[in-house]
Amino acid sequence: EAFEPRFTRVVIVVAIAAGALSPLFVPLSRWCLRIRKPDWKALAE
Repeated sequence: EAFEPRFTRVVIVVAIAAGALSPLFVPLSRWCLRIRKPDWKALAE
C-alpha cells in the first residue's frame, strides 16, 4: 500500500497539534529571532 492507516493517523495528529500549539510558538519564535513589533510614531503636524 502507498499509505498505511497508521501513517495517515500520525500525520493528522501532528497537523492538529501544530495548529493548536502555533499560538504558543509564534511569540517564542519572535523572541528567539528578536523580531519586534514596529513602533509607529505619529507624524508632527
